[in-house]
Amino acid sequence: GVLRFGLYESIRAFAAEKMEASDGDGGALLGTGAAAMEALRRRHSAHFSELGASAALARTPGPGGLQFHTELRREHENVWAAFHAAVAQGERVSATHCALGLAVIVGIQGPIQTGSDVLAVVAEYDDLARGLQLEVALRIGMMAAKSGDRRAARTHWETGLEMCTEEAHPVMYARLLSQVGMVYFTLGEPVKARNYLVSGLRIARERNDAWLEAQCLAHLALFLQHHSEMPRAGACYDQALRL
Repeated sequence: GVLRFGLYESIRAFAAEKMEASDGDGGALLGTGAAAMEALRRRHSAHFSELGASAALARTPGPGGLQFHTELRREHENVWAAFHAAVAQGERVSATHCALGLAVIVGIQGPIQTGSDVLAVVAEYDDLARGLQLEVALRIGMMAAKSGDRRAARTHWETGLEMCTEEAHPVMYARLLSQVGMVYFTLGEPVKARNYLVSGLRIARERNDAWLEAQCLAHLALFLQHHSEMPRAGACYDQALRL
């Protein structure tokens, strides 16, 4: 319990102190020192930021995506450490990859506010590639939706839509359209909901993207089912299951 955790922290601090010791010390081990410690930190950060990105961006609901998520949950403390180190060192891409991975973890097991706080840090990075900025906006909206703040979720997703175009980022554009459509559905605005959901599905089909089409079909089916359009809802569910 607490005693064992404290022991681990003491061992970690002792090891870090030894690693940072000067290489000029006659008793120092080969490969220790500040330079070696920094190289080790960079390798650690690179590995776990890649894991975070792989889990967050995995579009495979089967064994491939599950493998990333399982490893991420097992290594979440390392991902946290890599996130804090990357933020401290100004390594924005690595920090963002870690934040996206951490958002996956807290989206499953909570606390949701932690995911929102982590994503808020990297949302301030205005020099990221547009694709990463959009992924952050999508995940922030998901955190808001999970916490019950549907209007905040809609705001984040509509901001994402303003940041991209169907031509430049068609997959993300369709995902955001479908998410916004679901918010309008829950807010009792069926006309807007239907327009957004159908538009997202259209793009998915034009892209011949089976994963994305299945997601959009599932959302549209829920909407149709709620509005007692059972034959169409059933057809959507059937199509989604076949993809």
